[in-house]
Amino acid sequence: MEAGMKIAVVGGGAMGSLFAARLAVAGFATTLVEVDAGRLEHICKAGVVVDLAGRCIVAPVPCVQPADLERGQELLILFTKFAGLSAALAQSRHALAPEGVVAVLSNGLGIAGQLEGLIPENRLVLGVSDVAADLRVDGVHSDGTGLVKLGMANPADDPAPLARVQSVLETAGFSAHAMPDIRQAIWEKLAFNAAFNAVATLADARVCDLDNVPGRRIVAAILAEVGSVARAGQVPFDHAAVSARIEQAFLRQGEHRPSMAQDRRAGRRTEIGAINGAIAARGEEWGVPVPINRTLTDLVCLTGG
Repeated sequence: MEAGMKIAVVGGGAMGSLFAARLAVAGFATTLVEVDAGRLEHICKAGVVVDLAGRCIVAPVPCVQPADLERGQELLILFTKFAGLSAALAQSRHALAPEGVVAVLSNGLGIAGQLEGLIPENRLVLGVSDVAADLRVDGVHSDGTGLVKLGMANPADDPAPLARVQSVLETAGFSAHAMPDIRQAIWEKLAFNAAFNAVATLADARVCDLDNVPGRRIVAAILAEVGSVARAGQVPFDHAAVSARIEQAFLRQGEHRPSMAQDRRAGRRTEIGAINGAIAARGEEWGVPVPINRTLTDLVCLTGG
């Protein structure tokens, strides 16, 4: 991968900041794009500060508003919330090079449909990540573990853009895997997020706070419901693999506060509609009972959205 390749990371939260810092340290010409004035000002003053498994990284990553993003970006990586994806790409795509690639590492189902007309499908890479990152007062904290799974939005398209994104992330030290069909990974990540996020938001909990009999009972029930919905939609789904990933989270990421719970603490709207709400909607559409995910979605909406 060529040195100095221009990459813009759109979304300056915990995950976007973590990826931007590691890309910059790896030698890529990285810019962080942020619309929140307070967050933008903080990054411009302090840089991106990351505690990566006890190793401090201070990356002087430029941080700009979308309109000020320099043209010629060869890769845009979107880390914005699901509801804001189309707006984020619409505001940033002026800076994308003619053959530039867009990679989306956000939660939710139907991302390709949301971005239709904004980027040719053969230059759109979708991905999921179970890398954990927490945004704290002193910067971003991450244990450095986790996988990034990537696939073309349309599995039938030429995988060259996929290979390019994979190479970039591996150069930055991430464990990145190319998938022939990303749908299974998207649903399994959705199940993992659903298992933890809504309950953690309602209980203001970390992962370790759910590692008990009632917490595990709720997590298991959510996962079983997601599996039933996936099977009804004829989506490949490996229940055992997701269960194993949940056990790893209990073992290694106990201090992590799930992203939706972080949003609630910060006074931001959650992504409940794109996670448990999306599962509930698919279940109701496909005739699968989803009382747990529907109730959790309603409770999060009832307590602040």
